[in-house]
Amino acid sequence: MNSCVEGLKLTRQVDHPHVKLLFDVYHEQVQAGNTIRTLIEAAPWVTTFHVADNPGRHEPGTGEINYSNVYKAIRQTGFKGHVAMEYFPAGEQVASLTKALNAFHAAVNV
Repeated sequence: MNSCVEGLKLTRQVDHPHVKLLFDVYHEQVQAGNTIRTLIEAAPWVTTFHVADNPGRHEPGTGEINYSNVYKAIRQTGFKGHVAMEYFPAGEQVASLTKALNAFHAAVNV
């Protein structure tokens, strides 16, 4: 698979409860753009969203991806799976993760 769209197509064809997607927001943005539109379409087949910003694969809020909008879109889909912070901290690790989690909670608890 080279894209989420290809993975989504295959997952729909297989149509089995044990075949799901991991949606990597960073890779989707780098490879294709239209990240929010694609994640909304894919959400029913996603079990985990991976989070990192572009460029640098650092914490959300350090690059071009508007994570507040990404998180709100995930929430609006009714997604009940996992959101994993999969990034390289630009600074101190605990402070970075605390800030990232606070931003996530602020966006989804609106």
